[in-house]
Amino acid sequence: MDDNGMSFQEIAESEPLTTAQEEELLSLGLKHASAALDAYEAATTDEEAFYEVPTAICAAYLGADHARASRLADRALELAASRTDSWNYANAVHAAHTAKGLEAVAAGDIAQAEHHLLNSARHSGSPQLNTFGPSMRLARELLRHGSTDVVLHYLDLCKRFWSSGAAWLAIWEPKVRKGEVPVFFMHGFR
Repeated sequence: MDDNGMSFQEIAESEPLTTAQEEELLSLGLKHASAALDAYEAATTDEEAFYEVPTAICAAYLGADHARASRLADRALELAASRTDSWNYANAVHAAHTAKGLEAVAAGDIAQAEHHLLNSARHSGSPQLNTFGPSMRLARELLRHGSTDVVLHYLDLCKRFWSSGAAWLAIWEPKVRKGEVPVFFMHGFR
C-alpha cells in the first residue's frame, strides 16, 4: 500500500502506460529474447525442446517474428500432446495458443482468436503460471476488437490456477465489464 492506501496493482492500473513505458517494458523482454531462442535451437532432444519452447514462443513474438512464433506454437502443441502430466504442459499450451490467437487477430479471424484465448487457459496451471500469471497480450487485443464476454470467460478460467493473481483479476474484471481495456501492466508483455 502507498500513502493513499492504494495497492501496487491499483497504482499500476490507475493510468494507461505511455508509449515510452510500453517501449521500456518491451525492451526488457527483448533483452532475453535472443537467449531464449538460442536455448530452444540448442535443444538436442524433444524433451529439451519441450522445456524451452514456451519461452522461445514469447521471445519470437516480442521480436515481431510472427511466422517463427507460429511454427514454435505448432511445435509446442505437438510436444505437449504426449506430455500432459508434465509441470511444463500448461506453459507450452498457454504460450502456443496465445501465439496462435495473436496470429488469428492479425489475420482478422477474431472467432479463431477467441477460441485460442480460451484454450490457452484450459489446463490446471504450472508453477510459473500459478505464480506469475498468464499472458494478457491476446486478451488485450481481443478487447480492442470488442470481445468482452470471451475475455471475461478467460479471466474466470485463469482464476482456477492463478490464485496469487486475485488482486489483479479483481481490478481487471470490472474494467472489462465496463468496456475498458486494462493496462495489464507486465502481463501484457509476455
